[in-house]
Amino acid sequence: MINNNFDKNCKVCSNTIISGQERYVCSECIDLTICLECYPKSHSISVHTDTAPLPHYCTIEKYVNQEYFLRHRADTLFQTSLNVFETFKNRLCLGHLDAKSPMKSSEMKIKWLTYQDVYESATKFGTSLLKIVPQVILI
Repeated sequence: MINNNFDKNCKVCSNTIISGQERYVCSECIDLTICLECYPKSHSISVHTDTAPLPHYCTIEKYVNQEYFLRHRADTLFQTSLNVFETFKNRLCLGHLDAKSPMKSSEMKIKWLTYQDVYESATKFGTSLLKIVPQVILI
């Protein structure tokens, strides 16, 4: 059975954030949710739970149970991927070191691509491949 309860507790104040309310969610931590009121002060305290090598990046998300499932429902992996790209299009997805960045770890700069950037690049790449790779029909 699918658990469609999106009520969460704020990691800072422990207040319940009910389904449909906006909340901040960390891109790297598993299940880190912060309410809008606590987010400004979350920078001065340690709320992140893991040692992810990538920087933590919080985005505002809002889940309404029925809308969430209808938006993400798909019959194929391809359609599921498209749903993810659409849902998180403004969220940071892939990062790489800036080639001009110094090699000292404290000065390294990471350039980020959003899900939208990755989708557009993948679409251009796939379209280009179709032009040069012979079409093969699998039976």
